[in-house]
Amino acid sequence: MFISAFRDIFSMPNLVKRSSGEHVMFLYDSLDARNKAALRYINDGLKNSQLVIYASVDADNESHISMISSKIRNYRKNIDQGNLLILKLRTFYERVLAGDLEAFKDFKELVEEIVRERVASGRTGEVLIVADCADELSRNKMFDESLFVERWWQNTYLEWLEGDLKITIICPHPGSVLENELFMSHKHDISSQHSMTLR
Repeated sequence: MFISAFRDIFSMPNLVKRSSGEHVMFLYDSLDARNKAALRYINDGLKNSQLVIYASVDADNESHISMISSKIRNYRKNIDQGNLLILKLRTFYERVLAGDLEAFKDFKELVEEIVRERVASGRTGEVLIVADCADELSRNKMFDESLFVERWWQNTYLEWLEGDLKITIICPHPGSVLENELFMSHKHDISSQHSMTLR
């Protein structure tokens, strides 16, 4: 049901332990460092048979996806086998600016449906999501909107944890912005919406 509805939008430091889900704030110094960390997490998840979802505002940028896909292990095979999903978050980002999180709620239901299908077919129900909508908001100094997204992710993470779903969400954020003394209160607010913060 939700899979068909989403068809059109799918096209590091210490790695997080896989035994239980986490909601991780990852602070990076440059876009290159962010992309390298994301690739490490993605490849580690695929190596460990997790469902990996790369949910990015940049996913509709062909040169970005070309660069990312060239560095993901067995990219085409993992896409074809449903082990790797690419989610375009540009419209999600635009809707967040209007205070609308409905697309995220649909995405949550999609993830839960895919997990049920994977478990029913004998595959692992573990999921790794690398999501950068809140990151894009932080980079653009839209801190209230970034916090709005991260509160939603934290509530969703806690619900998944309570339901014994092993889903890890990695949320990159620009350390170069948030560690500026002018924005430290925003860093604290956003960080508090995560189960851990990594640099």
